[in-house]
Amino acid sequence: MTWPTRVWAVAEVLSAANMVAFISDPMDEIDALLDLSTPTVHTAGGILLGGGAGAAFTVMSILADGEIVVGDGVAAPVALAAFSSSTGQLLAARGGTGFDSSGVVLGDLIKGSGAGTMALLTKGTGLQLLRVNAGATDLEYATVGVVDDLTPQLGGNLDAQDKVITFEEIQHAAPGSTETIDWSAGMKHQIDLDADLTISFTDPPEACNLLVKIVQDTTPRTVTWPASVKWAGGSAPVQSTGSGAIDVYAFYHGGTDYYGQAAQDFS
Repeated sequence: MTWPTRVWAVAEVLSAANMVAFISDPMDEIDALLDLSTPTVHTAGGILLGGGAGAAFTVMSILADGEIVVGDGVAAPVALAAFSSSTGQLLAARGGTGFDSSGVVLGDLIKGSGAGTMALLTKGTGLQLLRVNAGATDLEYATVGVVDDLTPQLGGNLDAQDKVITFEEIQHAAPGSTETIDWSAGMKHQIDLDADLTISFTDPPEACNLLVKIVQDTTPRTVTWPASVKWAGGSAPVQSTGSGAIDVYAFYHGGTDYYGQAAQDFS
C-alpha cells in the first residue's frame, strides 16, 4: 500500500464498523470520515475542527504568536491572545502579570501600571517608605526623613494597668580598683567587690531615680563615691563588712548632683 505524502490527523474516535473499514482501506476511510475526498491545501499549522454530526471537518488557521484555542461549549472554538509571545508571560488580562517575573526577589511588589497592565516595583532600601509620588500618578519608595528616635517622649500618662515595667540590672563582676557606672546604659547596677573600689558616674540624660547594689567580698573592701554625691546626714555610709553582705544605694539625680541614701547589711 502506498501512503500519500500528506499526513492526516483524525479527530474522531472510530466505531467498530469504522475500525473494520479503516483496516481494510485506511485512506478511503479517512477521506470518508473527513469528507475530504478532494482535499485542498491548508496552511501549515492549522487545526482540524469537527463540523457537526455528519458534517465535513474544517480547518482553523494557524494561531498567532501567543494565542491559545478556547472553547465555549456551544460554538466553534476561538483563538484567544493569552501570552505576550509563544515563550512569554501570561497576559494580565488573563490573570497573569504580563511581564517577566523570573527576576522577582523577596520584598518586590507588583503594581498596576496602566489600564489592564501591571509592572514590577523593586523593594526599597532601609527606612524608605512606600508612597504615592508627587504627581499622584505612581507608587514609589522614598526616604522621607525617617530617623531612629533615641529619646521618645510620652504625650500623656503611661498606664501599665496590671502589667509590670521592669529594668535590666547591669552586672559589674570583679571590677578591680576603679569602675564607671554609666547611668545612660541603665538605671540599676550590681557591683561585686574584689578590691577597694573608687566609683565614678556617667550622668543620665535627665532627672531620674537610680539604684546600686554592692556585694561585699570575703575580705572586707571599701567604696569611695564621686564628689557629686550628697549623702543624707552629710557623710557617706560605711560599707558593710560581712562576707557577701549586700548594701543597696538609692540616688536621685536632679541634673548636677546625686542625692543618696543607703539600706545596708542584707545578708
